[in-house]
Amino acid sequence: MSKTIIPKGYKSNLTPYQTQGAIELVKRNFENEL
Repeated sequence: MSKTIIPKGYKSNLTPYQTQGAIELVKRNFENEL
């Protein structure tokens, strides 16, 4: 498994819940295009 590197000072503009929703949206759209 790869190691995740987060730069110093990084701040997400999304909450964890919003991030989860965005990942699900990208995944769903990707699967629909296969």
